[in-house]
Amino acid sequence: MKRLFLSLLLLVAVLQCAIAQSDKPATISVYPAVKDATGLINRISEKLLPYQKHITSKSLIKFMSRVPHTYTGDKGRTTEEDKDSYLVNYTYFYVAGTNQSKVQSLLDLAREKHLYDTTRYRFLFSSGESALEPSALYVIDLKNPYIIPSLSFTDVRFSKGSYGDSVFKISLTHGAADAFTNLTYHEINNLILFLVDGKLLTSPCVRSVISTKTLELSLGFREEEGQKLLPHLKAAVVSDSAYTPLYRPQYVLGDTLTYRVSFPQSKGTAQRSHTFQLIPRLVNDSITRMECVVDSIALTIDEFFKGNKEYKDMANYFVYELRKNHFMIETDQSSHFVVPMLKDLPALSHALETYLTTHSAVVKVMGLSGHNDLKQVAERLAEAWDGFFEQGYIESILPELNVMTQIDNRFSNQQTQGTCYLYLEDKIAEYTITKMDDGLVITLTVKADKNGGAGKYTYSIDQRGLIRQLRYEAIANAKVPRNAVSPTFRVPSSYLIERIR
Repeated sequence: MKRLFLSLLLLVAVLQCAIAQSDKPATISVYPAVKDATGLINRISEKLLPYQKHITSKSLIKFMSRVPHTYTGDKGRTTEEDKDSYLVNYTYFYVAGTNQSKVQSLLDLAREKHLYDTTRYRFLFSSGESALEPSALYVIDLKNPYIIPSLSFTDVRFSKGSYGDSVFKISLTHGAADAFTNLTYHEINNLILFLVDGKLLTSPCVRSVISTKTLELSLGFREEEGQKLLPHLKAAVVSDSAYTPLYRPQYVLGDTLTYRVSFPQSKGTAQRSHTFQLIPRLVNDSITRMECVVDSIALTIDEFFKGNKEYKDMANYFVYELRKNHFMIETDQSSHFVVPMLKDLPALSHALETYLTTHSAVVKVMGLSGHNDLKQVAERLAEAWDGFFEQGYIESILPELNVMTQIDNRFSNQQTQGTCYLYLEDKIAEYTITKMDDGLVITLTVKADKNGGAGKYTYSIDQRGLIRQLRYEAIANAKVPRNAVSPTFRVPSSYLIERIR
């Protein structure tokens, strides 16, 4: 009986251990791929030659290909593309399934002999569908300043993606979201590798800055693997309750906030300014939607249409209808992306159609006399203006459409200085936060880089979390890189926005 009792206790202990093991929290880490993997592997390959004879006489680099081998019988087909000269500036390589064990042995030998900085670089293989399938070989830099050794998240779900693939949907903490945005900003056009407990999960390519609190990681069609990982990831979920916004704007739906924006006076011209009203239409933790009503739009019509009265008259009418149309400003609170748009694009199209119908001289000058569908022409004209939002033109005349909600709920009450991604500049900004008796002063400074020149935004926030004043100043004499993107339209060198009621 005693033996039976001890056996039962042992069985319970084993079951408890198994349950604990199944729920062991997993760690997600994120690393960028080494961009010059070719150079690194070439150097290792040369240093290995005196030591590797017991493994193979073939150099390490000879096992690498830029395109997958096609398996044909016992050997993989190699092509001219597999030559060393072709492997230039490539972040990963393919290794035939039949060669993977040899390559791994060579890499292990290189590590043992310290033929590369083993504290900095690590090699990782992707998992092929079968032993005969080629695997991708990656190199990660463990000392990259933007790595995320442990990605913290508040929720994880496993589902099917739009293409039928298996997808992890991960909700990040605020700190993790900031770190991930910073990483993607510095690694555009590079691969980033997601590791779970040190094993490669997926390796997407960063095409642009990713500023979001929700990540979708595709596992391809490895559903079984995803199901096994899910309980471990769920066990790693943390609370983000420690996050408290620095301030929450106390917007009142339907209320009106009135501001004046002033631009520097140009030589020989009067100072340009206009007023605008912000009317909150939707406010919650996910999205802010504001209606923006401007009293004037300072389009320099004469510069565009010199000597052409018909075009100038139509442009003036166009601007009149544009102002009357109003704008909507939608801000995603998770990514802080601001999307300005026309409130009623069809109404603008209809107004332009009416104008074209009643002004035959304009139709003639535009070369549209033989065009039967003026409605279609009007729609295209309206859509062309709508496209100015994406081209940056709108920022030069109506900066308020981008800057007024950019930093709402952006910072926590524990933040005083640091860096953050500033969407309206597409840059990393340095920020400082100063608490005053009557509110806050938040300063964001961006440096000159490939996306343009340097500038400084100074926000004065009142005790209700509403903008009292915003001053933008371009930083003169900032050195812009040669590969900088030239803006389609010039953004003002400075402006001042002040609340007047």
